Parts: sequence; structure tokens; C-alpha cells
Amino acid sequence: YPIGNDRIIGIAYNEGYVQFYIGDRGGTVINRFDDGSSPDDWIDAIKALPAAVRTFLKRLNLQKRLQEQRELLKHWQKTHPQDTNMAKLAMDIQKHMADELRTATRDAATSQHYSGGFGYIDDGEATWSTAYCYRPKEALTRRLFGMGYYETEMTHRDIRLVRRVYAPCGDDPLLISDVVISNMSAQTKTIRCYEYWDVNVYQIKASWFQTGLPAIASTDSRYAINDNFSQNVTFDSATNVLRAHMQVLIEDIPKPEEASDTDWYPADMFLVDLGGSPSAVYTDTALFFGEGGPAQPDAVSKRQEGMLRPYGSASRQPYCMVMRRDLTLAPREVMPLRYAYGTVRPGASTDFVDKYRTVSLNDTLSIWKNRLVYFSMPDEPELKREMAWHAYALQQATVYSAYFKTHVITQGSAYLYLHGLDGAPRDQALFAMPMTYMRPDLARETLLLILSVTFAKDHGLTYAFSGHGKLDSAIVHKRPSDLDLFLLMALSEYLAATGDVGFLSHQVPFYGADAAQPVATVLEHARVAFDHLINDVRIGSNGLLRVGDGDWSDAIVIETAAARLFLGVSFEESVEGGESIPNTQMALYVLPIAAAVLEPHDPTLAARMRDVLPDFKSAVDRQWAGRWYTRALLRDVLDREVVIGKEAINLEAQPWALISGAAADAGHED
Repeated sequence: YPIGNDRIIGIAYNEGYVQFYIGDRGGTVINRFDDGSSPDDWIDAIKALPAAVRTFLKRLNLQKRLQEQRELLKHWQKTHPQDTNMAKLAMDIQKHMADELRTATRDAATSQHYSGGFGYIDDGEATWSTAYCYRPKEALTRRLFGMGYYETEMTHRDIRLVRRVYAPCGDDPLLISDVVISNMSAQTKTIRCYEYWDVNVYQIKASWFQTGLPAIASTDSRYAINDNFSQNVTFDSATNVLRAHMQVLIEDIPKPEEASDTDWYPADMFLVDLGGSPSAVYTDTALFFGEGGPAQPDAVSKRQEGMLRPYGSASRQPYCMVMRRDLTLAPREVMPLRYAYGTVRPGASTDFVDKYRTVSLNDTLSIWKNRLVYFSMPDEPELKREMAWHAYALQQATVYSAYFKTHVITQGSAYLYLHGLDGAPRDQALFAMPMTYMRPDLARETLLLILSVTFAKDHGLTYAFSGHGKLDSAIVHKRPSDLDLFLLMALSEYLAATGDVGFLSHQVPFYGADAAQPVATVLEHARVAFDHLINDVRIGSNGLLRVGDGDWSDAIVIETAAARLFLGVSFEESVEGGESIPNTQMALYVLPIAAAVLEPHDPTLAARMRDVLPDFKSAVDRQWAGRWYTRALLRDVLDREVVIGKEAINLEAQPWALISGAAADAGHED
């Protein structure tokens, strides 16, 4: 369940933990849940391996990775002889690597990353976890997924703990964890309360294959990025801040401002006690959980004192961030605690969290209430709830791109969280349209992002973007054919609704440093989009806009070619000469609106848009199959026309005929 603001997305789970996603320099989960129950490499994928063999192979694999990092450290020492501090740290890391290997037999087979967003209670006689999935059987629990927050409640042994986790509205990359502990008994209780958040950095580097063995290999390669870093977690008792930092160990990396599929300049992570001073802190994952695991960590059940893990390798993410508060509660006493968990740029201060010592969840909820859209009908009251929820879900999916210097509403789903890619720009265009009415500032920034991923070389829009400013064609989508139309539609909606004509003069760069025209105004980008539609997407032999390698349906060409391979449909010939009925129907709706909006600023462009409409209308009319419109005109291996959607209705070719009025004008709408 998402709980985001304008910078980060918290993902709350029914099991009781919360993951933290940030997209500043590429999609990254800083506390990925990984308890070892899912296959994480090729060794796990081989089910028939005996446990002893599996552990042996994992040990060898870990030894290889640690040896590679030793070489990195040796290289650093040789190339930085003047850096005595780093040289000492490198020696310390190598010393601790021996400990890493000694514990590999157990730890290589067991991952102890549980994300966080929950804690532990020790009442002096018993200890327990407050996460639902690790709860005592006798505990009474409640979970609530609200708009803007995640609430859990657990009552056990006369102690009730209510936790609310939320992302405060605004642009700060953090989650607030409000904890309220109540002594429900008639006796005074002395308890230890632990707040747990993990450190498990997982850069979601772009990968289009996320099933079976390729997915396992992808996960392992993403974790392997951490092999290039050292890591430590420090505690500042003056500010009550635990702070995790990763130091890159290799030198041949892109500059911070250059595009990269990997973030070589990751943010620091922090956990702050906003309500007081912790009695103890813990940062060593292996020692904190020990043999007791997430339900009964050794440090909790054995009442161990705080422990700070020394500076070490980042390859296995051995750190966590835990704060303990020792409390004495009188009968019926209620004690509030507050923590902030988030990210900050290396070297930057965490002072920005101070304002959250007094801000409450109600402040965030009040802002959300005013940002939502409501729609209700007397006989269907659930519509008001559903409309508000959808408005919330769309807005909270916002992150920031440091490369493009804009906020962007993410596509989410498997594309973002599994494949590591965002897009296609048609999705962002669709997001920008309702945002025009809810958050015109985010609509504007989203449009800027779409314009920024226009290639300088051919003026086409990319299919997807990932990492820190990297563009991606998804292998088979180098020539999507509908993106210009979606851009013009969203831009027209924004301009017409907001009246922000000054936006047309805003300068936006094309993507690619070798551009003859590196920067253009928004109005010039609109001209470029229309020119690309007519001259690069082009009009086919039947007067319809071409389909390229996909229109609204990404796979219309490749899937049809694969399914009808023996009937002669050719992917290559269809990309070159195939035509799209939905594209042309959509143009009949979009271009008149765009022409009307842009005419005061460029009457020539408006006239050109209107000039193509009669021919488009005639071409669409010819695709009426008697009861519906055909879907596409593809090509066979001999470059002959193959009509798709003539014998059976294809729903994708019907909505734009209704929306544009083409069906009504032709007498085909009942």
C-alpha cells in the first residue's frame, strides 16, 4: 500500500513492514525486504541441491566477491597514498572481511533484511515483535491503510502499541513513524521499546526480463552493485541521528551530472529520534538478530546493550538502524514517541527534520483532504470514496529526477519496481491531465519531463527512462507511434485549463549533447512533435498514421507477428509499412483541440494540424467493417496488406472513434 509525498514512496505491507523507495538518481529501495525465503541467485534456483552443497557453493561465491573487493581496496590504497584516513579505513575493512567469511556458512544461506517500520517490546518478563507477521499468537492486532498513512495496533500483556507511518506532504525524503505506547494495566511497567529500520540498498537497475532464472540473475546483479562500495553507520549523540553512508571504491565512474544506469553517488540514510534521546542504538544486523531471527532477536531477548558495527564492506549490507528507549509507565499512562527515517545527500545536514518534531499526521491529512477530487451520486455513495482514493493514489506516486530536475508521477507497478523502468511518456501524459486540475504544478513538471526525453537526433520521444537520466527502447520499441499525440493532448489540456500561456516560452533541452538545437521553447517542442508525427511516424498508403513498432498497444505488431508467423505477418515489414486505426482516430480528437489552443501563438502550426483532418477522417471511415472498426493494417513477408480486426471486434479500435466523433459523423454510433 503506497504512502508517498512529492519525493518518496513508502510501501506498506499487510505483514507489518514498510519499504522506502526513492527515485532521485534512479529507482532505489533503501531497505528492501529480503528474509532469504525467495531465490536470490542461481544456487537457490537449483532445488535439487543438498543443503550442505548449497551452503558450500554460497561460501565460494561470497569468497569470490570479497576477494574482488579486497582488490578494489588495494587499488584505492595505491592510488590514494596521501589519503591516510581512507587508507586506515581500507585496512579496517580488510580486517573485518575475515569475520565476514567466518560467518558466511550461516549468513550466506540466511538473509536478515526485514525492511523495518516496526519494533520490539521487552516488558522485563517477555519480548515480542510488533510486526503482524512476527506477532505473538495471543496478541490482538489491527491494521489500517488510510489515505496518506499506515496504522498498526497491537495489544499484548497489557501493553498497547499504536504506530502510524506516513510521508509528510512536501518535498522532504522521509517517513515519520509515530508510536504511542499505553500501559493498560493497574501496575507500573518498566519496558524497553525498540524502533527498527533496515539498511538494504537495492538499486533497481533496468532489466526487462523478470521471470525465472533471468529474474534471479537480475536480482543478484543489482545487489552486486554494492560490492563497489564500503559502508558504515555512525551515531551522533548530540542530534540523536543514526546515519548510514556508502563510499564508492572505484574511480572510473561517470560524473554526478552525467547519465548513468547506476547511482554511484547514493544518498545517506538516517534514523532520528525526534522525541528524545535513545537509551541505546544497534547497527550490526547479524548480532542484533542472531539466532533469534525477526520474531525474537538476540539483542532484544537477551537484553544486550547497544552495539555499533565497525566500518566494513557494503557487499552484503550488514547494517541495520535500531534505537531503544527505556520507559517507565505508570498505570494507564500513555507515552508518545516519534522517529524519522529517510535519506539525505552525503555531507548535508539532517537539520531539516527538526520541523517534524511538532508537525502532526493531522497536518498532512488536512493537506491531502484539500488535494483530492470528490464525485458522488445519491444512490452510489461509494463513488465518492473511490474517486478520492484514486486521486490520492495518483498523487502519492510522485518522485523527483535529479537528472531532469523535475518531479514526475511514476508509472509504478511491475514496470517500476521489477523492471526498473518508468514510462512510456503516454502514461505520464495521461497523469498530467487530471493533475492539471488537482496539482497544476505537478502537471507542469510532468510535461517538462516528457519534453526532456525527446531525442535531439530524430525528435522522437523515448519509450522509457531509467537510472540517472538513461533512456530505453525496451528492445522492441524504438519506434512507438502514438507518443506525439499523447504529448499534444496533455499539453493542450494543461494550457486550456490553466491559461498558463507563459509556459509556451519555457526553455526545455532535447535529450542528447550533440544536438544542433540543444534547447527549444515548449511551443517549439509542440511544433517538433507534430512534425515528427507527420514526417517520421508518417502516413501510410491507406491514409492512416503508421503503427511503427507499437501504438497504444505496445505489442500489437510483435505479438501479432509472433501469433501469425505461419500466416505471413512480418514484424519488419509491419514496422515499416503497417498502419494504426486507433492512432488516426485519436488524431481526429487531439489535433483540433491542439490547433485551437495553439492558434493564437502559432497560426501556421494550427492550420497544418487542421489540414490533415479531412484525409484522416476519410481513411478512418474506410476501415468500418460493418459493425466495428478494424484494428490495424499490417504487412506480410511479401509486403502485402494484412487486415487485423475485420472478422472479430478488437476493442482497442473503438473508443477513439466514439471520443473523436468519427463514428457519430459516419452514422455508426447508436
